[in-house]
Amino acid sequence: MGYNKKTSSLRKLADQRWKEVCFLKWGDKCVSCNRPASDPHHYIPKSVCLGLRYDTDNCVPLCCLCHSLIKFNQGAVIDGFIIKNRGVKWFDNLIEKKKLYQKMPVKNNQMWLKQVLTNLEKEYVSYTTRI
Repeated sequence: MGYNKKTSSLRKLADQRWKEVCFLKWGDKCVSCNRPASDPHHYIPKSVCLGLRYDTDNCVPLCCLCHSLIKFNQGAVIDGFIIKNRGVKWFDNLIEKKKLYQKMPVKNNQMWLKQVLTNLEKEYVSYTTRI
């Protein structure tokens, strides 16, 4: 299945919900410098592993400056902060997920996006209904 308006619309909804859940899960401060976070960063880029695009474990809240540094290949120090903050166990788990998705490629289509939205909605509800 190719891209069409429905797929594009579902992707935009999933992107927005992923961002919301990421900030609920990880907080709204930059992992690197503790300024207010504005951008959820995909630790493992979408271009490297589509299956992790909507995985909230792959989300790292960053401020605009720190996100820009990573985008322009100046983020080695920030990567160190991220791993230090999240822990080696988090990093190892993410790498294992990446390997799993590489063995079982994801199809970026409406059916997959609907499942992604369902999963993100469940995660969103779990964070917003906590006491």
